[in-house]
Amino acid sequence: MILSRSRRLWKSLLTIVMLQSAKAGSYNRYHNEEGIVHNHLSSTKFGKFQLFWDSFDPYFFVIHIDEPHKILFQTLPSQSFITVGYATDSNPPIVDGNFKANEWVLFETGYQSIDKVEIENDCFVIHGEVWGLVTRASFVMRFSIGKEEILPSSSSSSSSSFKELSSQLAFEVNVTPIQGTFNRVFLNYWSDSKENFYGFGSQFTHWNLNGRRIPILCAENGIGRGAQPITSLLNLLGDRAGGDWSTTYAPKPLYITNFNRSIVFENTEMMFFDLRDDDAVIVEVWGSSLKGRIIYGRSMLDLITEITAITGRMKPLPDWTQQGAVAGLEGGTAEVTHLVEKLLSHNVPLAAVWIQDWVGLRKAFDGDRLKWNWQLDNSYYPKWSEMTKYWAEKHGIRTMSYINPFFSENGEVVEGSRNLYREGIDRGYFVQSPQGGSYKMHSGSIEFCMLDTTNPTARRWMIDIMKKDMIQESGSSGWMADFGEYLPFDSVLYGGQMASEYHNRYPEEWAKINAIAIQESSIAKTSSLKINRKLTNGIYTKEGGMGQDYVEDREVIHFQRSAGLKSPTYTSLFWLGDQLVSWDEHDGLKSAIVGALSGGIGGHSITHTDIGGYTMQDKGPMLYVRSKELLLRWIEFSAFGSALFRSHVGSNTSPLNSQIYQDEETLTHFAHFSRIFAHLAEYRGVLMTDAEVKGWPLMRQMAAHYAHDENTWELTDQYMFGSELLIAPVLNPVGSESKARVSVNARNGGGGKDQPVASVKVYLPARSVWVHLWTGQTVHAGDNGRFVSVDAPMGYPPVFYPPYSIYGLKLREFVIANNYHATYSDEEVFKNNGYTSTDGSFQSQNTVISPTATSNSESLLTKKNNQNSVQTHVKEGLSKHMKEEAVSLIYTCEAIIGEISDYIAPDWAEWLGISQYVSKWDSSYYSTPLTEFIGAV
Repeated sequence: MILSRSRRLWKSLLTIVMLQSAKAGSYNRYHNEEGIVHNHLSSTKFGKFQLFWDSFDPYFFVIHIDEPHKILFQTLPSQSFITVGYATDSNPPIVDGNFKANEWVLFETGYQSIDKVEIENDCFVIHGEVWGLVTRASFVMRFSIGKEEILPSSSSSSSSSFKELSSQLAFEVNVTPIQGTFNRVFLNYWSDSKENFYGFGSQFTHWNLNGRRIPILCAENGIGRGAQPITSLLNLLGDRAGGDWSTTYAPKPLYITNFNRSIVFENTEMMFFDLRDDDAVIVEVWGSSLKGRIIYGRSMLDLITEITAITGRMKPLPDWTQQGAVAGLEGGTAEVTHLVEKLLSHNVPLAAVWIQDWVGLRKAFDGDRLKWNWQLDNSYYPKWSEMTKYWAEKHGIRTMSYINPFFSENGEVVEGSRNLYREGIDRGYFVQSPQGGSYKMHSGSIEFCMLDTTNPTARRWMIDIMKKDMIQESGSSGWMADFGEYLPFDSVLYGGQMASEYHNRYPEEWAKINAIAIQESSIAKTSSLKINRKLTNGIYTKEGGMGQDYVEDREVIHFQRSAGLKSPTYTSLFWLGDQLVSWDEHDGLKSAIVGALSGGIGGHSITHTDIGGYTMQDKGPMLYVRSKELLLRWIEFSAFGSALFRSHVGSNTSPLNSQIYQDEETLTHFAHFSRIFAHLAEYRGVLMTDAEVKGWPLMRQMAAHYAHDENTWELTDQYMFGSELLIAPVLNPVGSESKARVSVNARNGGGGKDQPVASVKVYLPARSVWVHLWTGQTVHAGDNGRFVSVDAPMGYPPVFYPPYSIYGLKLREFVIANNYHATYSDEEVFKNNGYTSTDGSFQSQNTVISPTATSNSESLLTKKNNQNSVQTHVKEGLSKHMKEEAVSLIYTCEAIIGEISDYIAPDWAEWLGISQYVSKWDSSYYSTPLTEFIGAV
């Protein structure tokens, strides 16, 4: 890899004269103290955008008239903003799904001219040239108002429509060679030295990517991704199968910064974002053109709404997915039937059973592998129909399965089945090798071929397999649609596209094939499957009530790990891929949180993980087995962070690996959090509606709601689940990194004896107030924010909600009604011995929340009707600790109006005694006088 600074040195060695670097005072050349642009600059408007340019320098910048003092995009004065170059790569960029790109930039142009500026068909157009010693090229850069594509609402609509977007400025750069050749185009522009960059698709190790060079190439995540020694050994021996911090299934050429700047690129070619210079961003594309959008928004959520107008937005999941756990089970009819009965006997609310090995298994040197011949293996799952029908009609349990776009030869074909591998080869349905014939790839012991999604007949063949073999005959209500990252750059496609340009688009087309199969299916007419459910005490039970409703096609889902820019349009649900069964930030539990937060910026709003992780290794020097503690903590995280509560047996079923059904304690824990997950269905439904309408993710980085507190921008060990739950999962085993302390009365044992208990440090943003779920304690963050140390015995992950939160109050009442809080609490205790933030520095003074601390309030929502009960509970919670702080909360949280207006009686202002606070009103928060604001509430 060539560092940007090294690249400049390389160009100077080639005697390409570099233009003067941008100075700190460059901005002042064009702006006075009030931010007014000097008169010698020319400008033009596009709706609410205004573009200024210098006729004597290759320099321009863009603003939005709603915030005219904030520059959204700016080139570097006296530097080329467009350059071209030529690079070679010592490896094919992708081999068997593994990222191997290792380019060497041989030269890059240094000079640029702007020859003409004009308005053409509502576009602002810049014409110019770039040149160096060996290459000369012309370029055209166009700007226009961005448009959102409105997809047809039904199959009868033949074409899409478009609407203009006032917060998006579209641009396009096309470069044409005049002399010499090039295979790279670079866009160079300014960034602030204190600017941090977030997004770029699902990035699993780092949230802030400033100072790094980020590749945009869909690939296997890798096994280890920096965790040692597994990463180095697999990279050395396994053709880079270990990956690194940058490898990801779902990269996207887009970002948001802490200055609320955002750009989305719409290229599908491989790209790099070089963020290693203090004052510049260098975007590299492996092609001759660039296309993108400059985005305006006042907040992270505003920007996500605009971004998802481009990527597409996800739709709410069907209700059945929210009714309990989806248990991942394997092993044939007898084993799976036994395990389902075991789960039911422990009162686990089961929404579905996910059976990955429905196609049967083959023995190999790398363990038991699935047969990639997408038909039911009746020899491995005899009486499949009877089994799944019994689950559905007796217990209201659905069945889910698995598929991917690969086909392999599996030896003897089960009687009555087709050999899909041979069909695909004979009919030319797979991507082709440059030497001719179907391209053979490898995944461990499996040699396989890959569906050519550019071939319309092959697409129809695959859609019909899904409809007939998975939905109609196997009765599947959904499936994992795995892989999608493997398309080789040198493969030959039926449609004539360059594989290097189509590679990042392949996951989108794979998602679209799954979506079409689901859309075309009409299960109500082709299956006798019935579902029997009743809503009782916030969760669905198996007895009566709702009648026997036939499954409908809209209730079938698929979930994917791979993604292109516009995959959210076609994907029911994402999952975060194959984490190691570890705690680490490279490829373990911690990485799943970062992956969800970064992916949420790019449209992956509805996501989940394999509970407990996936990749296991129980032999040799690289020992990775799933501990019981990790599994239990991952269960807790998923209950408060996932859109689907789905377990996985893992990459093998070694007895060394803990499973959800292994013992009484684990079964009880799994049932306990399955019920909490089911209780939160109503809240997740609201969040999923936000995802559909606004593109907002369910899991949100803290700054999405508390950007006013700079300390929130870099937090990745806690997150907001929607706007009303703050979650800080336990991410370390007890005893590691000084995260454990001695406490009493832990949930799983104790008997009054001291024992080690995890303790989590949680940051509460400035000017916020929170209630701790398990104790009911109210904690105030103060004007500067603070850390609180929270004891987290097994079964009690740190969860907080604002005192005005209706869903938080309902969750608290659910916990009390089911006695889930009992062993955590006895009396109220406050201690100060930790951290608080003062002017950005953290000093000693922290609240400790421990298993002996609780609120004495016992208001149960079930005793009264909703309005009176919630009102009483809010007043009781506020009156003890936070009457004054309630006014501060009103000052800083406009959301309170919408959240409480339907529940709080008109005497709210009088009860607060609000008149005494009128003199404290700070007009910097609101332009409306306080008395009018309270009147509106």
